[in-house]
This record gives sequence, structure tokens and C-alpha cells, in this order.
Amino acid sequence: MEAYRKQSKEALELLCQEKNLPTFGKNKAQLIADLVEADSHIFQPETDTERVTELPTTAGVLLTEMPGGCTPQNIKDICSTDLFRQLMAANPQEALHVMIQQQAAERESAERLAEREAQRRHELELAKLQFTLQSSLNSNASESSTRSLRKDDFPSLEEGTDLDVFLKSFEKACRQHQLPSDQWGRYLTPQLKGKALDVFVSLPPETDNNYEAIKSALQKLLTLLLSLTGKSLGVCSNAHHPAAFYILHN
Repeated sequence: MEAYRKQSKEALELLCQEKNLPTFGKNKAQLIADLVEADSHIFQPETDTERVTELPTTAGVLLTEMPGGCTPQNIKDICSTDLFRQLMAANPQEALHVMIQQQAAERESAERLAEREAQRRHELELAKLQFTLQSSLNSNASESSTRSLRKDDFPSLEEGTDLDVFLKSFEKACRQHQLPSDQWGRYLTPQLKGKALDVFVSLPPETDNNYEAIKSALQKLLTLLLSLTGKSLGVCSNAHHPAAFYILHN
């Protein structure tokens, strides 16, 4: 501007004519102002103007054409680019729109994550509840069937009864009543009498409900008694020998 002030009005008019600026009716100050304004446009690169005009649409294109769509990460990547910073300077409203989209996408992503987590917790709690309910039903069914059984529901080891026949009859009754095998022992002992009951009493406490242990002890006793009675009476030992059963049941 200082250089223009040193020029005469005629020189300024020539400069204006070279730049296709109107000069008619203008004084020296007006001519200088026109020249300064023209110079300011010359020094602004054309590419900057083009970039500024294209920024509003460019940001929208990036948002719609990026792989995966308008995801929080995609928008975050755009907001960190030079293009977005230029958009912020050239068109703050468009930049604000992009930032709002970023916040909305992040919020939506967080909500979806929270929903999935809540659904997972719900399914886990439901599975636990179903397991607890099923266990309770099974336990109640077992206890109900057990409480309904009476001594008369099982055969007794009466005098003259074959031990093997008695045990097989007892086991069959347990199966008919769907009694768990680990409870057979507690229902066997009330059916015992005489020496058979003495054998049970002599067993260690840890075998009180062990059906197989009680059964084995009774079979050993019968074998011993048959051996003794067979030798003492001089007859063949067998499961139906009256003397053996007399000793076993008395």
C-alpha cells in the first residue's frame, strides 16, 4: 500500500486498467483501495479456495464411503485428519455435525455393549436358577419316594427262608420302588433277625448303610454255618439245610 501512495493518480489509473479495474470517477484513495484488494486475491492460492468449497461435501463422503459405515472408530479417524481440521476452520457447522455423529455412534456402541452384557448376565442367572430348581425337584422326588416306603414293602428274612432268595427278593423290591442303591442298606437291616441281625451289629459303623458290605457278611456267615453244620451232622451242606437256617435265624 505504501508503494501505491507514492504513485501519482495517473500511474494508479494505468495500474488499475492493467488489472481490469474501473477507474472512472474514482479519486486516488479509491484507486489505491481497489489495487490493494486485487492484490489480496492474487496472493491467495486457487487450490485453497477449491479445498474450502469442497470440504463440507468431502467430510460427508468420507463418513458414508468408509468400510464399516459410520462407526465410532471411523468418525474418530476422520476427526483426527487434517481434512477435518480444515473443515473446522472453513465450516464449523459441518464439523460440529461430524462430531455429533461421532458422539452418537459411540453412545450407540456403548448401549449395545451394555445390552449384550445384561443379556449374558440374565442367561447366566437363568441357567443357575434352572439348575437349582431341577436339583430341588430331584431331591424332593427322591425324599418323597423314600418317605413313602415302609417295612412291609420289603421281604423279611424269616425262619426257613433261603438267604440268596431273600437277598434277590429284597433287591428286586428296591428296584421296583426305584430306590437308589446307596440307600438299600438302610432298608435291609430292619428285615434282619436272629444271627443275621447279630452279624450286622458286629460290623463297623461305616458299613451301616453299605448294602454290599452287609450282604457279603451275611453270605460269609451262611457259608460258615453250612460248613459247621455239615461237618457236625455229617451231611452235605447246602442252602436249604434246616440246621444251618436254625443257627442263622436264632
